[in-house]
Formats: sequence, structure tokens, C-alpha cells
Amino acid sequence: MSVRTIIVDDHPIIRSTVASSLNSMGIFDKVDAAASFEELLEKLQRDAAYQLLILDLGLTDISGSRGVAYV
Repeated sequence: MSVRTIIVDDHPIIRSTVASSLNSMGIFDKVDAAASFEELLEKLQRDAAYQLLILDLGLTDISGSRGVAYV
């Protein structure tokens, strides 16, 4: 089984660390990342087939709870 995942965090070190950890598990087919909620929306417009969203609740462009409700 493979899982398509997207990580949304405004800190590049967090994004890369989480992506590396998920990739090392071997069950994640594709791990994408976005630096903002706006970038997430752009990626979802191109490809909405993600199965797992990891969202920073403290993003600078939108609160995490509003972001979850929006998606």
C-alpha cells in the first residue's frame, strides 16, 4: 500500500525533516511539501489525489483550524 502525502509548514527544516522521515518508512509513494496554505491550494488544484495532509497549525498566512475547515 502506498500513501500520497503533502506537508504544509512555513519552516523549511521542519518540512524537510518530516519528508525525510516519511520517505524512510517506505510506505509513502509521494511526499510533497508546501511552504504556505496558498501554495497548498495551488498544488491541490493541480493534483488533489493526496491521502494524507500534515498541516502546521501555526502558519503565517492562515490559522490551522481555518485551513482544515477550508480543505
